[in-house]
Amino acid sequence: MSRAGPPPDDGARHSVEWYRERFGADPMRPGGQVMIPCEGGPSGARLETFPPRIEIEVRGGVYVLADDGPVHAWRYHFVSPVL
Repeated sequence: MSRAGPPPDDGARHSVEWYRERFGADPMRPGGQVMIPCEGGPSGARLETFPPRIEIEVRGGVYVLADDGPVHAWRYHFVSPVL
């Protein structure tokens, strides 16, 4: 699947146009808020602006977005650095 539009400059993985192309409609409005559950790490969930950031640095590691599915299935996975 091709990436539509220029790459976002706000840390999001995909542009709003990419989500429109993939889901056939706006899953959310740009700038709207979405609560994304977290697996591992210090947070249970993150309130993000759409489109969400792909990586978020937090105390002890980084949350990485898994957005390969419908919005309700998105998750942030916590990754701690290898020492």
